[in-house]
Amino acid sequence: MNIRKGLSLPKHFCARFVCLPNEQLLLATRTHWFDILSPIGGVGIVAVVCSAVILFLLINGALSFLHFLSLLLIVWAIAAGVISFTFFSWYFHFYIVTTRKILEVRSLPFIYYNVNDVLLDQVRCTELDIQRNGLIASLVNMGSIIITFDRPTHQEEFTLVNIHDPESVGIFLGDMLETIRGNPRENDQAFWYKEPTKNRYRFTEEIYPRLTPS
Repeated sequence: MNIRKGLSLPKHFCARFVCLPNEQLLLATRTHWFDILSPIGGVGIVAVVCSAVILFLLINGALSFLHFLSLLLIVWAIAAGVISFTFFSWYFHFYIVTTRKILEVRSLPFIYYNVNDVLLDQVRCTELDIQRNGLIASLVNMGSIIITFDRPTHQEEFTLVNIHDPESVGIFLGDMLETIRGNPRENDQAFWYKEPTKNRYRFTEEIYPRLTPS
């Protein structure tokens, strides 16, 4: 199986998660950088507005220069803290796909650590949706991939949210999930077909084999 080129995460980020026998790293990616542009931009705008208000109060004599500097430092210290928290929450939120599992890692050093994973040998992928919503998402090449897995007792979804180049990644994952199944049993074959719709692609696997004329 070919390992996907151009992994967007350092190897030391991924090595600790590739720990099962005969496991290979296939894909490692973060959410799109545009995903944090809005919150960081919003914090910056609020900080600039607050700074302008504080400056206005200084000019009108409502604040002393010492109070002006103190309030300005407080505003920008809070803004820097929120921006740093937002950035590192994005930086340590990533998706990893191997030949044995798919997992999402959310962490922030010394604050929280959460891993959501799916072992591929315990599930069957029945549907893979690629969604791209809005003009901006199309311009920056951002979208989500929703993978539906069928377990013996229920179905569940695993979503790669707002990643870069979702079409290429989705096609790669569709091929990979089909390949991982190896040699299916005669009456348990996978049939994948691509169903394009507006801003959306779907890869669906038939759980039951197609009927053929006897």
